Amino acid sequence: MERLLALGSVVKVQMRGGGVQRLMIAGYFPKDKKTGRSYDYAAVPYPYGMRDMPVIRTFNRLQILETEHQGYLDATAAIFTMPLAWEGARGKAGLTP
Repeated sequence: MERLLALGSVVKVQMRGGGVQRLMIAGYFPKDKKTGRSYDYAAVPYPYGMRDMPVIRTFNRLQILETEHQGYLDATAAIFTMPLAWEGARGKAGLTP
């Protein structure tokens, strides 16, 4: 089982539709309100952040090509990011907005 990457981690991601983008992880298990589809991560473009709206990108762990930087992980975050059954974690109370 895998551990979730910490908030603030910077990754290179293979985007749907082609292209590679550098993103900073900002959240977990976002859900697309239009399609109902869930993703593993929500992120913002790195190094630009949230200068324009909407800039939130969603992606799944299998799209990550490289982890360039690990975000800050204190004891509370370490417990939250402990290995999870990825598919089982999606949609459970407390893990989705």
